[in-house]
Amino acid sequence: MDRERAIESASRSIDAYCRRNFFQTTETRELKVAASLRAVTFGSYNDLVSVTTVSADDDDDGTYERSISASDYVLEPRNGNAGPEARPYTSLCLRTTADSLSEYIEIDGTWGWSAVPTAVEEACLMLAARQFARKDALFGVLPLGDFGSRIVSTDPDVQRLLRPYRL
Repeated sequence: MDRERAIESASRSIDAYCRRNFFQTTETRELKVAASLRAVTFGSYNDLVSVTTVSADDDDDGTYERSISASDYVLEPRNGNAGPEARPYTSLCLRTTADSLSEYIEIDGTWGWSAVPTAVEEACLMLAARQFARKDALFGVLPLGDFGSRIVSTDPDVQRLLRPYRL
């Protein structure tokens, strides 16, 4: 395994462990509205950086014909972009009345995180280094030269760094 592959593999492992993507992608996603709450909780792998459009399917035919203006919804957490580490939005609350809600809305926007948190980058480097060294760990035992050997196991430091970002 070369170093770039170890870093890519570690990055995807971190995404899976945290149940979110720290890279950005621009696309349209369909999400279910909790009608009683007039809210859309994005859930796993659906952190939102910015919105281009929000649309509703009023007649449930799979076509999102009604555009929802930015004044008709609030992205939460409201202060997600404040502070030293910008956090993505994790839900959208509609300001419309319950009788005008459709079951699904469509959000076109940028998903992921605006920047990879420093702790996540550090955890990725630690995990990638372990995966790269793993090629020398026959049956999970890493030789340490004159110092004997070490059994390869989970890394509590990586878990500690990632815990605040895990869904």
